[in-house]
Amino acid sequence: MTVAAPDILALTRDARLAPLAMHAIPAWLWAADGARVLWANATGAAALAALNVAALRERTFTTDEPLGADIARLVATLPPTSAKYERLRDVGTSLVCACSRVEVAGVAGILVTASEPGRTLPLAERASRLFGASSEALAAFTPDGALLYTNANLEGGTTLAALGVKTEKLGSGGNAVLLAMLPPERAEAPQEQASEQVDEVKALEEESSSPSVEEPGAPRIIEEIPAAVPADEPEEKVAAHSPAPERPLRFVWTMDAQEHFHLAAQAFADAMGPRTAEVIGKPWREIAATLGLDTEARVANAVAARDTFS
Repeated sequence: MTVAAPDILALTRDARLAPLAMHAIPAWLWAADGARVLWANATGAAALAALNVAALRERTFTTDEPLGADIARLVATLPPTSAKYERLRDVGTSLVCACSRVEVAGVAGILVTASEPGRTLPLAERASRLFGASSEALAAFTPDGALLYTNANLEGGTTLAALGVKTEKLGSGGNAVLLAMLPPERAEAPQEQASEQVDEVKALEEESSSPSVEEPGAPRIIEEIPAAVPADEPEEKVAAHSPAPERPLRFVWTMDAQEHFHLAAQAFADAMGPRTAEVIGKPWREIAATLGLDTEARVANAVAARDTFS
């Protein structure tokens, strides 16, 4: 018997996904069979040219398309209890992603997190793409209480302090928002506000076809990844490539006593492109903080304890 996936809001509020919800790093929760995306953050939806997260959930992926083929391979090879790093195609570009099997809100899936930020979206647009299809009345605020987005009957200048409701924090740092669940009687937005939000989402959909602007990225701690297209190759060339060669590209990484991360394989650095140089030589904690990696500090803690990890 197939278990229905929880709705977007329930998944977003889950402790495993909440830190990724508003992040500039694309993230996706794939169904265990790899055919559908159960959840994504707004940046992840934009990377797959989806109008919003709800629209992305309606899409079916097949092995006839590059990303579907990559995910199918991942489903077949991903270890049950440890993370694996794979290069995925057609996610706005070609990216190395951290992949692991997880159980979120009672549903098994595969959590995929990109290694670098996607196309820049303001927080208000991220909230619109993520919460736009929710049937529950809600509002998203900045940490200082300014209204970012709502699907409810609220005036544009409404502040969190004026509402006096409890909130949940999604994300951290500059990507943090405060999510407020509102009484059901506020669920219907005024017609004028609803129209403005529809226009805004339509504008986002038109923008989704434009090339993404890549920001500086970095390699992850990887044992092997498929040899593939350099990360800085244009999208149109990436999409035209046939499935990546099966021969893996192996490399060695090292850390010194101060935990500075170094690559010992020039071939891998060449494959990742010049952006790799932006972070090579920096401490792992700094790399993780800059790129939003290792959010549970598992790698950082293992390195600090001089423990083994994979």
